[in-house]
Amino acid sequence: MEKNNIGASQSSTLDGSFGKSEKSKAKKYKIIGLVAIICVLGISINYFNKKYIYTDAIAKNIFIEGIDVSNLTKEEAINYINENITPSDIQLNYDGETNIISLDEIDLKYNTSEVVDEAYNYTKTDSYFENIKRFFDLNKNIKNLEIKSLYNENKLSEKIQSISESINVAMENAKVYISDSGNISASSATIGKELDIAATKESIYDAIKNKDYKAIDLKVNIKQPKIITEAAKSVNTLLAEFSTKFSTNDSNRVTNIVLS
Repeated sequence: MEKNNIGASQSSTLDGSFGKSEKSKAKKYKIIGLVAIICVLGISINYFNKKYIYTDAIAKNIFIEGIDVSNLTKEEAINYINENITPSDIQLNYDGETNIISLDEIDLKYNTSEVVDEAYNYTKTDSYFENIKRFFDLNKNIKNLEIKSLYNENKLSEKIQSISESINVAMENAKVYISDSGNISASSATIGKELDIAATKESIYDAIKNKDYKAIDLKVNIKQPKIITEAAKSVNTLLAEFSTKFSTNDSNRVTNIVLS
């Protein structure tokens, strides 16, 4: 009887040990499996980051001024943009004459390097999760960045003012003169011209902003004289017919007759 009890006790002990051993093994396998999953996941994430996020190239589907710069390094992107988008001299035309505003005169340039940096860092922000979000967004949508034009406003104004001085003409009415000796003469009228500086600036601003450097036709305001040359000449002729009626006592003065 005691032998049976001893046998049963030993069997129970063995069964318990075996059960604990199996549980220990299962737990061990779970830990190993979890570690393996973590390792695989870590390797996969590291591979993904190096291949798609933290690369030395711009992410796919990023454009600058409509130009695809995907998978280009910063240096390659700058060179590519400069080959396709460059500022140009500004040509201003009026009455057969051409005035040129050169790039150097107004310090005109593009912020290409700055925009390329923005494109390069678009998926390389300080937030990893933001980088991931942007990366997958780029799989569905493109990102287009714009280049800004930089120039010296004061130098542009000075250049336009200089051009206006070469165009502007003061308006003058025709006049009739009577000299001390009784001679009668008439001066010709002059049509006035004045460059519309505000309109000129707007046209130049649009050309620079839109990067469209076609020739600009200047707007010049015309001022017609109130008294034209023909009117002065007709008065001149009329006065000549009656010149003998003028007194010689007035010979010490010159009469300037202005038509109104």
